Amino acid sequence: YVDELREILATNPDNSQFLSDSYYLIGLYHLIWGEYSDAIKWLKRSMISKEILGINDMSYAKCLYNLGVAYNKAGDYSNQKYFTFKSLEIEKKLVGESDTTLLTSYATMINALIGLKDYDEAVYYGNLALKIIQDNNLANSEMADIYTNLGACYSKLSDFSKAAIYFEKSESLYRTLNIPKDERYLNIIHNLALTYGYFGFTDKSEKYFKQGLKLAKSFDTM
Repeated sequence: YVDELREILATNPDNSQFLSDSYYLIGLYHLIWGEYSDAIKWLKRSMISKEILGINDMSYAKCLYNLGVAYNKAGDYSNQKYFTFKSLEIEKKLVGESDTTLLTSYATMINALIGLKDYDEAVYYGNLALKIIQDNNLANSEMADIYTNLGACYSKLSDFSKAAIYFEKSESLYRTLNIPKDERYLNIIHNLALTYGYFGFTDKSEKYFKQGLKLAKSFDTM
């Protein structure tokens, strides 16, 4: 399918929405298959094509968002932040500042800022995401990820009491919502063990270390 698209594009060089959407689909294909430099190349072509055509809709926002994801996978957090920010600005204009569809982009922005070690700004975006979550009374795995990342930020800022609060909130969501206990959950348990260790709460720290060890061993037997 991707080869067919490339052949069509080679014989139809004029810019059009079909062209920009085709660039996007090729970029998405490369992103899914882990070919990040190719993904960035084609997604940028789609972005530029859309900008020339004056397209400023959700498809443009998704293109920017996935560019940010591609840069994240390539380890370029600065460009991830840049394109995720551009995506968020478009999304907010289209759906408002309290729509739940913004949460995915906020989570990606927080991830970029953690990669850049800009923990204060990551907390700022995390609080924007939390407001949407609270206003819409949400409880899901995306919310758990935001809690985890906030816990990580506060830990890096040496505010271990807040770190513990957010790690506990994330762990609680995994249990109450029956979210599959994967490597992300193991990371939460590990961080809880470390955080309570900083406080000197030996019993809690040991409890979480043992829980994490048991979970890690279960992964090895899968």
